[in-house]
Amino acid sequence: MTTSYDILVAGGGLSGAIIAGRLHERFPDKTIAIVEKEPLLGGRLRTTDQNAGLWSYGLNAINENLYEFLDQTLKNHPDNLEISSYLIRKRVTLGALSAGKLSSGTIADSFSEQGARSIAGAAAAKDWTNIDEMMSKIEEGKRNDQPMAQAWKGTRKSPAAIATEHLTRLYGVPDIWSCNVMDLQAKIKDYSSSQWVCDWPKLCEAIIKRAVELGKITVLTETEIAEAEEKDGHWQLATTGGPLQSKVLVVSQSPWDALRWLSKEHWPNPLVNLPVKTKPVSAVILSETLDKEIEIPDVVVIPAENVQVYAEGSILSFQATVNYESTLVAPDVVKAIRRLKRARTKLLAAFDISKEFGNQHIALQPVAWSQPVTASERRVASKLSGYKWQAAKLIFCGDAYGDSMFGDVNLINSVIEGCQKVSV
Repeated sequence: MTTSYDILVAGGGLSGAIIAGRLHERFPDKTIAIVEKEPLLGGRLRTTDQNAGLWSYGLNAINENLYEFLDQTLKNHPDNLEISSYLIRKRVTLGALSAGKLSSGTIADSFSEQGARSIAGAAAAKDWTNIDEMMSKIEEGKRNDQPMAQAWKGTRKSPAAIATEHLTRLYGVPDIWSCNVMDLQAKIKDYSSSQWVCDWPKLCEAIIKRAVELGKITVLTETEIAEAEEKDGHWQLATTGGPLQSKVLVVSQSPWDALRWLSKEHWPNPLVNLPVKTKPVSAVILSETLDKEIEIPDVVVIPAENVQVYAEGSILSFQATVNYESTLVAPDVVKAIRRLKRARTKLLAAFDISKEFGNQHIALQPVAWSQPVTASERRVASKLSGYKWQAAKLIFCGDAYGDSMFGDVNLINSVIEGCQKVSV
């Protein structure tokens, strides 16, 4: 038997929860269902909840703009708690593990002589003046549209260049040499404010709580979409929880995920080019829970393995970023996992911890927020400017949908514009 709603939201991440809440405010008498494949809301931002069988990916930090946007969203209803009530921490410290020694500094100072010294030693710190000189020219408006390969006059094997490559992976840039220098500089500045970590499942629930209590929003967890088609003015979804029907469909999944069940014929031409002609960074992630908390920087770079580590109390997330195409080749993924395990061994050895805990989780995630980083990808994304591809019956929202290189900006804009476009 088909269950009908006025609006179906495919994806229960942050964008899905926000747009569902806003659509309820706009259409208080309409019924809305959020379809989420995991047991809890939160999506890629989720924190670890072992009772629900969920692990953090270490990808759960947002910037100042999105933090304030969420705060205002919660304040739309006086009975909601402020966003600070869901705050876990703000990432502040950055460490580098090299030769068994862990150095520590601040994230704000990471892209500096001090940060280069932590990652690649005194030679990198001395060589960093070349980076500062290049960036100062960007500030002056000179050579600001060049890729790093042209703007950088030194060798790519110089200590400063090596340190820069390690740092830029933190900012979501897999290949700095094809990245526009001006874009890279903007990502560096943004990263220093992209460190708010909250209890995302609870926050998502809070955004829609009032509507759920009124029976206007239904959350269908552990429900995966297999196929969608438009027929007789309605959307028909085949899901693991049974067939669903609605007048409006909101796609709140990345295009790389949504293309699995939403045929290309339903996508606007500029938008379908996004997953076809641009590729996100993929993150291979090893998460682990220790039996005790250790004093460790919020973020740790392990240069020898090209691995980043995100610490949440006793929970560690080891992350290796790889090009999307590499994830389609099994041996490359296996190599990434081996790097993660070597990085884990090195980090725990630095704290004199050798115990095998046996509670590890390995995941592979396409990370949409890292695109676009090359000139060709930016041209594709620029066609999405203004969100003119949104339709009254088919809405796309989330960090991948927009012309900004910052996923948080795309999320905010696509939710606002998409919500305004809906016609029920």
